[in-house]
Amino acid sequence: MKTKIKIGYVGVGKRGLYILENCFIKMNDVEITVICESVDKRIEMARKVFAENQRPMPKFTKSYDDILTDPEIDAVVIMTGWD
Repeated sequence: MKTKIKIGYVGVGKRGLYILENCFIKMNDVEITVICESVDKRIEMARKVFAENQRPMPKFTKSYDDILTDPEIDAVVIMTGWD
């Protein structure tokens, strides 16, 4: 059994950043390895969350295909807008 689940995370807008910061970042058995986000300002906000919490910095991409084709990813969390 794995000690950490490797997560691909899609969307760090308002809701996505909140859930990342208040839920996933605090889990020791979860590692966010790749984040997909198309807005540079949101990427910088996510980087800040990882730095402030002294967590390993994930890779960032603007294409969710990078997450879906990564064989290391165990699960994908989709936090894009409701619409």
